Amino acid sequence: MNESSVFELKVEWWAFFISILALFFTLLKDYIIPFLIRPKMVFYYDNRPPYKRDFIQYNLGSGYCYGDFFRIEVKNIGSSTAKNCRCQIYDVLNLTSSQQVDLAGYTLKWASRPDFSERLEIHNSEREFIDIVFTKYNGDEVYLPTYHKIAVGMNGVLKKGKYQVILLFTGDNFSPYEITIIINNLGIGNQLGLHLDKVVKLEKY
Repeated sequence: MNESSVFELKVEWWAFFISILALFFTLLKDYIIPFLIRPKMVFYYDNRPPYKRDFIQYNLGSGYCYGDFFRIEVKNIGSSTAKNCRCQIYDVLNLTSSQQVDLAGYTLKWASRPDFSERLEIHNSEREFIDIVFTKYNGDEVYLPTYHKIAVGMNGVLKKGKYQVILLFTGDNFSPYEITIIINNLGIGNQLGLHLDKVVKLEKY
């Protein structure tokens, strides 16, 4: 083998080595590091502030209305920012009657967010609250808050009864979470029962 052939062989091996190295760094940057350094979400609820909040609403002509907001907490205990988080209703099961409740795809509202954003980022160690329902002391229905004032074709009302509400919490850089909540509407505005039943991390849809 002459010197020219040896040189060409070395160039080919160096090109191959550089290609493998570039592929490794691409996998490291796009897949391995995001897999190891990623968000991890946890969810909480308790029957006390800040999960249960009193509110006063003034309605022109009918005076003041009193009620409660019920909300769950979501906290990012991972090592990176959770991007484009959103919480939607996946399904609602009526546990007391055969009457169906069609609220699939109903987007829930982030608490205390005046800009009505559907999605937001949650940095590591930060927490946010999601409004689930609110009640009015002078009524027997439960209402689901909306994140905007545009009609979505669903009235967002739960009448007296017991319901299993399944939520889907999603984002761009983590696996979705399925959250099951039990709502017991006794028909008395200030005596709503809400229980965070379980949270399941979905590896695949």
